[in-house]
Amino acid sequence: SEWNKEVKTTRNALLRTCGFPRSKERYDRLEYSLQKWLHSTCKWDGCFYDGKEYSIMRFNIIQAWKLNKETRELSITFTDEFIARIKQSKYYHYIDIKKIGRLKSHLAIRLYEIIKSFIPRKDKWSIDCLKLVKKIPMEVKYISQAIPKIKSAIKKINKETSISLRMEVVKGGKNKALLRFFFSEIDNVKELEEKTKKSKKKTNKAEGIVLKEKAEIIEPVKPDRESIQTLYAFIIFMRRTL
Repeated sequence: SEWNKEVKTTRNALLRTCGFPRSKERYDRLEYSLQKWLHSTCKWDGCFYDGKEYSIMRFNIIQAWKLNKETRELSITFTDEFIARIKQSKYYHYIDIKKIGRLKSHLAIRLYEIIKSFIPRKDKWSIDCLKLVKKIPMEVKYISQAIPKIKSAIKKINKETSISLRMEVVKGGKNKALLRFFFSEIDNVKELEEKTKKSKKKTNKAEGIVLKEKAEIIEPVKPDRESIQTLYAFIIFMRRTL
């Protein structure tokens, strides 16, 4: 099946998919998110393999968007390169935006995406602390600043998702540490239900994709959680038009 380059929806439908209420503030926020994605460029280093080598790529995601004030129709047009790449990717199948919406933290969301991409292929992963800081990315310089934030993100992931995640810290020299992550998916339905009941946080209702772990957004536009959810919702709308 062909993927539609242009998605037509409404602001209300998009906000509903993202789990947000309708309001003027949210309408303005949605348009702000669209504008951010319009001017964002994705940087992909070694993510796509053409049979001979891994490619270094730069491309935008949204080509254009238009809101008809009279009909209230919202039209979003994606770039050809983005459509081509996402069609080849299997990673967006791994992520449930309902769970991402509960995390409400860029760090927790990014760590969840990375760990989720490993399941079920592996149950442990090690990385230098400062390399993870760069991969997330985090605006810290020292492991003493990063490790508490990562631990807090792990608590959120354990509380709000079906992943059971644990981290060990192996300290090295000055400002060096190896982080060892151990993880698994909770398969037992009753166990997962009990875990969900313990959470008192409200959830956002949306579904979507994950950008592969080596991809990042180039400044000057840094996406926030809501603009990320906007993009995820776009993919769902596009899939439903097949």
